[in-house]
Amino acid sequence: MGSSESKISTGSLTSTLHSLGLGGVLMFFEVREATNNFDESLVLGVGGFGKVYRGVLENGVVVAVKRGNPRSQQGLVEFRTEIQVLSKLRHRHLVSLIGYCEELNEMILVYEFIPGGPLRKHLYGSNFPPVTWKQRLQICIGAAKGLHYLHTGAAECIIHRDVKSVNILLDENFTAKVADFGPAVNPSLPREQVNIAEWAMSWQKKGKLEQVIDPKLKGSVNLNSLRKFGETAEKCLAEYCTERPNMGDVLWNLEYALQLQEASAKSLGDENSTNYIPELPDWIPRVQSVDSADIVESDEVSSGVFSQIMNPKGR
Repeated sequence: MGSSESKISTGSLTSTLHSLGLGGVLMFFEVREATNNFDESLVLGVGGFGKVYRGVLENGVVVAVKRGNPRSQQGLVEFRTEIQVLSKLRHRHLVSLIGYCEELNEMILVYEFIPGGPLRKHLYGSNFPPVTWKQRLQICIGAAKGLHYLHTGAAECIIHRDVKSVNILLDENFTAKVADFGPAVNPSLPREQVNIAEWAMSWQKKGKLEQVIDPKLKGSVNLNSLRKFGETAEKCLAEYCTERPNMGDVLWNLEYALQLQEASAKSLGDENSTNYIPELPDWIPRVQSVDSADIVESDEVSSGVFSQIMNPKGR
């Protein structure tokens, strides 16, 4: 794509943004200073459309700066969509867009910085403390609340279309915030373990979801809570959209699973109770700790750092 075409497109974007009354326009020199001239040591993630940097604005606010490839027409379309959609949304469980920069044919988005990073890092191959089953349910509930707001609370229904653990960020209190950035990865695991949903659902359909529970959670997960979670996940993965629950139903079921876990912990107080998943027997293959770059959560690896947020026309 030629640069002249790109300039025309970005110019029309500016007009559209002004007509919508959207603010948060940043000068390129401000972004450059915030990232120490895009210092490589500040890179948080890399994707097909560019890099995400940690930055500090002049007022001291820490931010995440996503710098897109100005030569990508696809990136330009997604850049426009993100600004038009996210600038109008504010929710506790959605990462906030602070501003953007299109000067010098750049495509830069500036978000609030979430210190805990992506959920993926806390689950796979890291030195973080194990995430408890209760925390995992609370994270799922937080993400569901964010998605429920996108589906029902905004002026128009918005479908994210790229929800996975790398796009769920955690703050210092483990509050989940749905985001969009995360590097693309190339799977190197066996096919049955590359797609987590397929792998887990194969056990769910056998009524043995506990076989794939994180070994670090052994003895601490209430079986009824896990079953409710599994039933909810299975419904969400139904082949036909008419068979899937809406986010309100998903949220209700996740909160119910959390209540089962909390009630059982209070009433039993004994991790060896028969209502808890016992330690896995020796004949069950252990799930080895793997690096986060080895696992993907959809049939196609996300090709860039921009989300696929869009209006669900024709869905």
